[in-house]
Amino acid sequence: MLVPKEARIKEKIGVWLADYGCLIYDERKNPRNSKWGIFNIENAVHGRPDLVVRCGLKGGDFRYMAIEVKPCHKHKDLLDGFDAVLKYFCDYCFGAKYNVCGEPIEIYAFVLATDFSSQGYLWKDEAKNPPTRVKGGWDCRLTTFTFVRLLWRRRDNLLKRILGITEIPRLLPWRIRKRGFPEVGVLIRHPVKKNKVIIWTTENGHHGVEIETSTINRNL
Repeated sequence: MLVPKEARIKEKIGVWLADYGCLIYDERKNPRNSKWGIFNIENAVHGRPDLVVRCGLKGGDFRYMAIEVKPCHKHKDLLDGFDAVLKYFCDYCFGAKYNVCGEPIEIYAFVLATDFSSQGYLWKDEAKNPPTRVKGGWDCRLTTFTFVRLLWRRRDNLLKRILGITEIPRLLPWRIRKRGFPEVGVLIRHPVKKNKVIIWTTENGHHGVEIETSTINRNL
């Protein structure tokens, strides 16, 4: 039985992150990856992401992120991924509840991962172009950099509309439904430290935050 393209990429991403000590949760039991758990969502309008992952972040705690998976062999895949990440973000802000193994969790970030995330960029055609030095002191493919910047800007605009304000005070812990607003971003191999994975979100700006490598996901 052939596995559909996105399902294959979802498994590829999950196995890749599991090698870094992350715990992987799928929407249903996966017979090919029996150690993966199950997640479910309540009160979602726009469907669900492909995976939920629990990982340790460098210099921080263990966090949950929700991952949308796209092939990104075509430009349309990028656009579809952009829309999906922001739709899940909005659902969460307006009360969607995520559970893993029957227990409620908070989502730290909604991120896009693609067939090329493990190579350090999002889109297939980026392999044709050399990395360019960007603000932050490391090299990055420009389409990925532009994608992230546009995602951040759209998130800010959505938050302004949700809160009814014109500017977002960066230093104040804004809350909605007693939860912090999640981040949005991308998940890729570190552009320079090729044995590292980073989550590149609004919160950590141009630098990204590394996933801590661990053979055992502690503090369960």
